Amino acid sequence: MQSQTRIVLPLRDEKKHRPGWEASQGGLSTTFPEISRVIHTVSTVPSGDGEARAVACPVHTAPMTTRAALADWLDRYEQAWRNNDADQIRELFAPDAVYRWHPWESAGDGADGVEEIVQAWLTEPDDPDDWSIECEPLAADGELGVARCLTRYRATVRGPARVYHNLWLVYLDDAGRCFDFTEYYMKEPTEETA
Repeated sequence: MQSQTRIVLPLRDEKKHRPGWEASQGGLSTTFPEISRVIHTVSTVPSGDGEARAVACPVHTAPMTTRAALADWLDRYEQAWRNNDADQIRELFAPDAVYRWHPWESAGDGADGVEEIVQAWLTEPDDPDDWSIECEPLAADGELGVARCLTRYRATVRGPARVYHNLWLVYLDDAGRCFDFTEYYMKEPTEETA
């Protein structure tokens, strides 16, 4: 019988795991044949039951996000926001995605799951004529993409003109959908607030 090495990865978020992986004590586990990408070296040692076990394994099994894939996602994000279209929003996010508007929020504080994200976006939608956005993908590492965005709102009856400088952490899955989004933003001072 061929032995299969099991790998256990710690979880960032206990609710999230990839297909082919199963929740186990201490994280996620899988066997080598189910790993789509393994980056770094995996060391194995025999265990008491005769099967090899992975130890001290800096393993990365996530898709490799590229700046081009992130740029595509950012373009689709802008279109979904501009169109206030529920289906376009759903196409951006994995079913169990987490969306945080503030970096200090944990799962449960932002929107959990694509339907909560859709609801949050469409509860008080921004008029597409009231804003503009420019985004630049800065970096991609593993499943993480980092983007810098500049969002400008024109003055309306809802509020004065304002400008936000944003950094977005966007974790993308194999299908190019975001499963974890965190927004860092700063409002540019105006003459009244400077």
